[in-house]
Formats: sequence, structure tokens, C-alpha cells
Amino acid sequence: MKTRRAMFISLAMTMLVSLSGCSVPMGPTSPPSRSEAAPTATPTPPVSPTPTPVPPTPTPLPTPTPLPTLAPTLTPEQEQALVLDLLQGNAGCRLPCWWSFTPGKTPWTAAEAFFLSIGKTPEPYRDPGMLNYTVKFRVPEHDVEMAQLYLVNDGLIDMIWVSAGTVRNHETIYGDPLFAQDLRSFMLPGLLASLGQPMEVLLLLRTWAPYPGGSVPYHLLLFYPRSGVLIEYRAPAEKEKEQFRVCPGMADITMLLWAPGREMTLEDVARTGLSFSEDSMPLFHPIDEAAGMNVEQFYQAYVQPGNSQSCFETPLSVWP
Repeated sequence: MKTRRAMFISLAMTMLVSLSGCSVPMGPTSPPSRSEAAPTATPTPPVSPTPTPVPPTPTPLPTPTPLPTLAPTLTPEQEQALVLDLLQGNAGCRLPCWWSFTPGKTPWTAAEAFFLSIGKTPEPYRDPGMLNYTVKFRVPEHDVEMAQLYLVNDGLIDMIWVSAGTVRNHETIYGDPLFAQDLRSFMLPGLLASLGQPMEVLLLLRTWAPYPGGSVPYHLLLFYPRSGVLIEYRAPAEKEKEQFRVCPGMADITMLLWAPGREMTLEDVARTGLSFSEDSMPLFHPIDEAAGMNVEQFYQAYVQPGNSQSCFETPLSVWP
């Protein structure tokens, strides 16, 4: 059984990497400009016409090899094995590359072909001027659910939105150890070790919209504009006397990814509507105002794997 699973994952990853390496053939270049010859003052004797050279017949491009088909659908066990392998290794690439698909570089057809080959049909939705496709995955034995949204512009993946959390008996579970294990590369220590210190860290507590039971939802944002990454950690904050206690290691994860080098502001991100709204943006506080530590101190506090479960406090007075 292990051999068959290993062969399945190996075939899936081989196809995924080969898809991401596909390139779109460039169209023909513009024809060179031609200038008219100036008329001569005196006639010249006729000459034998020189035959126009015939350009060589271009060699036809080879026909692409059909992509392998893994299965018309995946069994729950196969889907779990594939998703866990991709989550833990991210197909060997670094954010904002996701599962070997890089915003601004990867054609949507490459990603679509991969999803179709494993029995996942992306659900299309058209926004003004742009197509969106949604694909969902599960890790059934761990109750991990994941949604991926691909924004496509001019045939290329423009942005990727990923949301993952633990859902058990139709209820979101925070702090599940299997979730932290499955997504350890994207929990705080793994993410900080991979991407380094973020440019901005912001916090929002929705005191006006508590969860049942009285806990307050928080949104912790790590912003890497030059890398093309925004990570959001979301979970309940517990009230303790005059403080709210925020524990990032207990959170689920949302990511927004765009082309590296296409530097975006937080206002640009808000306008996408994929993370937070423009109305809520003024409600976020920089981490120094919210928790009394600057971005570097936050980075140093959480980049160490042993600190993944540590929490920090934010005063009630910050959140009216």
C-alpha cells in the first residue's frame, strides 16, 4: 500500500512540476519596416531581375505530449496523501509560488490541466474583466478543509487566494494540533523562517462582533509587499482582566499571493476584497500600537519554532 501511495505522489508531483515549467510560445515579431527608394535623376539601363530569395520553410514545432491522467477522481485517501505532500513541500517552491503555480508567470491552463487530471473541476466565476476559479480540497482524517481561488487575467494566473482551517461536525476548530502539523510551513515560525521579517504587522479585534460564548475574533496580518504575500491568522482572542490574549499558534490561515515584484499597498489589497475590506482597514492597528512591540521584536519572538504556541496581550483600551 505504501509503495502504491508513494508512486501516486511521485507521479502527481512529476506532473505538477512539468506543468509549471510549461511556457507559452511567443507570437511572431512585427515585420521590419520598409522605406521607399528615392527616385534617381537619370534612367538606368534595364537589368535582369534578381530572383527574390524564398525564406526557408520553418520547421514545425513538435506536438506536445499528452499530459498523464492520474485518475478520473481521487479517493479520500489519495486526496489526503496528495494534499499533505503539497502542503508540506509546496512542490519545492517558495511563496508567492503555490503548488508550483506562480502569479504573473503560470498560465491558468497549466493549473487547470493539473486539477482536471486529478478529478477536480475548477468552478468558474466571472468578475468584471477577470475570471475567477475555485478549487476545494480536504484532508479527511485530519478534518482540514481548504479553498483556493485563482484570479486569471489575459490567460495568466494574476492572484491566488488560499484559506485553510479545521472543520469538524460543521464547526470551525482552532488550535488543532494536526492542523498545525499539516501547515507548519505556513504557521508563524515556518513562515518567518522562509520569508524573513515582514514589512508590516497589523492587528484587528472585532469587539463589536464576538463569537458565541463571548470570545472576540482577531485578525493578525503579516504584509510582504515586495514578495507578493499577505498572510492572515484568525482565531478567537480571550479576555483576561484588562487585556485580550492573542495566540497565533491557535489560528487558521488565509493567504493572498500576487506576482513578486508587483509591489502592492494595503489599499490595493483592500480593493481586491479578498482579505479585508476598505471599510475595515482603518480599524487595524500596527503591532507596536496594539501590543507594545515593533515588527522586529515580533519577528524575533516568533521565528523560533519553540515559540509557536506563545501568546501576546493587547489592552482593552485599544479596542473600544
